Amino acid sequence: MKSILVALALAGSLAVPGLAQAMDDMSCADFTAMDSQGQMDAIASMEGGMAADGMMAGDAMASDDMTMAVATACTEHPDMMVGEAMKGAAGH
Repeated sequence: MKSILVALALAGSLAVPGLAQAMDDMSCADFTAMDSQGQMDAIASMEGGMAADGMMAGDAMASDDMTMAVATACTEHPDMMVGEAMKGAAGH
């Protein structure tokens, strides 16, 4: 039983970068359709993936500030992708 739990934890940790990459393809329309908790979770997942790729290394913006900045950018530009909005909010 313990080995099954370890295997599941390992599989979950390997799936996170893939999830972040898939979320990088999320449109602002999809993002704005989420509730606030869903938006925060999406941003947190994407920040983790971008940090692992070295794209957001050293950025000091808090997740809730990033979520607000992305929500604002997405409201202004609904055809934008969330990853683009995050890079713009981070100054990249």
